[in-house]
Amino acid sequence: MSEIMQTGFGAALRRRREELRLSLDDVAASTRIRKTYLQALEEENLQALPGAAYSIGFLRIYARQLGLPVEPLIHSRSAAGDEDEHGGAGGLGGDQAASSKRGRRRGKGGRLGLILSLLVLLVVAGAAIYLYLR
Repeated sequence: MSEIMQTGFGAALRRRREELRLSLDDVAASTRIRKTYLQALEEENLQALPGAAYSIGFLRIYARQLGLPVEPLIHSRSAAGDEDEHGGAGGLGGDQAASSKRGRRRGKGGRLGLILSLLVLLVVAGAAIYLYLR
C-alpha cells in the first residue's frame, strides 16, 4: 500500500498494465470502460470522469482486471482529490451536464406536446358537438 501511496494509483495502474503487455484498447474491451476514462484514471484526472461513484467503480473494475489490490488504490484515489459526489471538483461531470441539458429540452417539448394534444382534443370535441347538433 505504501508504494501505491507514494507513486499514486494512476502510476500503479499504468505500470501493471504495461507489465501485462496490455494496451488501453485491450483493457477497454475487456472491462467495457471507455478508453478515455481508463486514461483519466491512469493520469489521475478525476475531473474527466463522470462522478465520484463512477470513478470508484471504474477503479475497482480496472484494478481487478489487472490483478491489483482494490482497497489501497481506492484509498489513494480518495487522497488524490476532493471531489464532490456529483463529479469533478467543479460539480457536474461532462456526461451528467449534457444529460441535464437534454432533460431541460425534453421538458419544453413535453409542454408543447401537451398543448398540441389539448388543441387536438378541442378540435375533435368541437367536431363531435357540431355533428351532433346538426
